[in-house]
Amino acid sequence: MRSKTKLFFSIITAVVFLTFSTSPVSASNDVTVDPGGLSLYLSDLSQSYTLSAGDTFSAVVINTGTFVFSVEASSSFTLTSADDSDFVVTGNTGCTATETCGGSESTLVISCGAGVTSHDITVTPGVADSCQADTTEEEETTNNSAAPPPPAPSAPITIAPTTAVVNVTPSTPVSVTVGNVSHTVTVSDPVNGQVTITIASKPQTFTLSEGEEKLVDTDEDGVYDIFVRLDSISGNNADLTLASIPDLEFSINQALSQTTSRSVTLYFNSPEATQMAVSNDIGFDGVSYEDYTATKSWTLTSGNGGKTVYVKFKTSAGGVRTVSDTITLSSQTCPLTPESVYKHTQSNAVYYVTLDCTKRAFTNPNIFFTYFDSWSDVQTVTKATLDSISNDLLGFMPYGPNYDPKYGALVKIVKDPKVYLLLGNNKHWITAEAVFNGLNYPWNWIEDVDSRLLNKYTSAGEISYTDHHPNYTLIKYETDPKVYRLEPDPSDTNLQVKRWVPNETVFNSLNFRWDRIVTVSDTEVYETGEDLNE
Repeated sequence: MRSKTKLFFSIITAVVFLTFSTSPVSASNDVTVDPGGLSLYLSDLSQSYTLSAGDTFSAVVINTGTFVFSVEASSSFTLTSADDSDFVVTGNTGCTATETCGGSESTLVISCGAGVTSHDITVTPGVADSCQADTTEEEETTNNSAAPPPPAPSAPITIAPTTAVVNVTPSTPVSVTVGNVSHTVTVSDPVNGQVTITIASKPQTFTLSEGEEKLVDTDEDGVYDIFVRLDSISGNNADLTLASIPDLEFSINQALSQTTSRSVTLYFNSPEATQMAVSNDIGFDGVSYEDYTATKSWTLTSGNGGKTVYVKFKTSAGGVRTVSDTITLSSQTCPLTPESVYKHTQSNAVYYVTLDCTKRAFTNPNIFFTYFDSWSDVQTVTKATLDSISNDLLGFMPYGPNYDPKYGALVKIVKDPKVYLLLGNNKHWITAEAVFNGLNYPWNWIEDVDSRLLNKYTSAGEISYTDHHPNYTLIKYETDPKVYRLEPDPSDTNLQVKRWVPNETVFNSLNFRWDRIVTVSDTEVYETGEDLNE
């Protein structure tokens, strides 16, 4: 039976994983510890781990929060923060604490000599990017008070667990409270391994077989609010699992435990979060934070079996909370390889096979080459094989992952209405139609792109204003043919300057697009900076 319990790593309590693999384990908050020859004591968990000098293991993974090491003579260990956080060390007597700040990560090395007496050292990582030193610093003894860690987003407040497992006797109504709602559940006598279930107050009646599950709209408002699964039939009784969908902190496909498609929808419920990071692995390798949203289209890893998706919710103060959910992928057998391209001998049409084993025709050779390098990538199969795959409802191919939209493009993916402005390697979400229109962006500038292309860009904040344009936007005035790029004022980054692009050579060398220059009103005034050169 699939558990609906959400795993998280508290910002206050240090959570540790011991691993004996050969490669370091990434942390939910990107802090790893590589020790050798010391004892590790976690005061919040009242747990102790002892290592002799000859014993090693790849990593101890610890979430942000105060944790305590009991160091011994001749012991040493290294902490690395992939978030480039500062480390505050207290209680250190006689050991050398060496901190190094890098561009994207920081490290702390604590080395204790043979004459050091066993004692406790307390280490507290700061918020992301708080390590600002340019050179290595050493401390013999540190008595500074550790700054309290920023608060993490709280889990949604519920009056009861969001998931409940109940045993229901036929024709005997049972009141079940899940999350912030209560429902009356009635079941029928089993017939041929099936049970008819009624959920009130507005009665919703349906029949399930053992192992079958269903999303139910109990109040008929067009939104699913209860997940129900018939786990088993015990005698005449029915064992059911129910979950309150609106109260779940995070779910894949609204708590369904099975999917036949790698393409899923993630649902989030963390009102205190301003940013989030999503990953198919707990290490979040190469994953950047993006603006918090209520839903997100997502692609699971390939291959059948259990799939876990991890999410880090982050507050504006920098506190982080990590949750996860799991779903089982049982893909239907596809006669052709997804994300490949095919044709048959009786037609010149070329088709792309999607992850859901549907096909879309390429109607534009330029778009074909945003997915593939050569026509030789097209494989020829029988007409019967290609006809056995249904046409995708989308009906067209968006620009693929190899497309270069160039500077200033406006893009969206087909399964998400959000429009993003691409500037350099960053993407900026334009939060509303009124904002889009207020910034004078033409709607026909929006290009549909593959999600893999959009995922290459780093989220760099929302655009929710109309009184100015974002830094690095290309603009021109209605009465002036000169093209400018907006940039932060070197003397005051809270202000903006416009820098003239003096000629076509400079324009092209910076990968700008002539069809993505925004015409602004003469009332939108910026100070003039230096000319923009290659």
